[in-house]
Amino acid sequence: MAIAVLPYPNMDFVPLDVLTADELDQLVANINAINSATIPTNITDLTDNVGLITNTNIGYSTSEKDTGLTWTDGSHIYAKTVHFGTAPNNASKQVAHGISNLDKVIKLDGFAVNTNNQYYALPLMFANSAYNTQVYVDASYIYMINTADRSAYDCYVTLFYTKS
Repeated sequence: MAIAVLPYPNMDFVPLDVLTADELDQLVANINAINSATIPTNITDLTDNVGLITNTNIGYSTSEKDTGLTWTDGSHIYAKTVHFGTAPNNASKQVAHGISNLDKVIKLDGFAVNTNNQYYALPLMFANSAYNTQVYVDASYIYMINTADRSAYDCYVTLFYTKS
């Protein structure tokens, strides 16, 4: 599969500037390179050429889902979103994630939303650590620790993980 490689990648144009014949030829060569390239059609094609995958096309579910991705050791990467419920008020709270045979947590993220539809990313870090929200995981639970009252927030945590 051929990804577009521009023969003249550093072309600069000034609006309304008149182009020389050489510049027009270079522009046409770039357009032809783009038109003859193959568009990647699956994740494998993209990973071979990009080297970085974001989880934007995986989808989210409260059930365990195989993402189709693999970890560095070849293990399948799964994803699961857990409704954590109300955040604690200047305390800690734990919620069972229900994942069996959890091996490595590759990524952990989430959000908290209040009744005014104000959203915060989780974990939450402020310059003043008195307002931070810590989130961590073990084999059975997701833990949240707040040093401020966050009880007005409903929370969701998504785990990306491998299994043993």
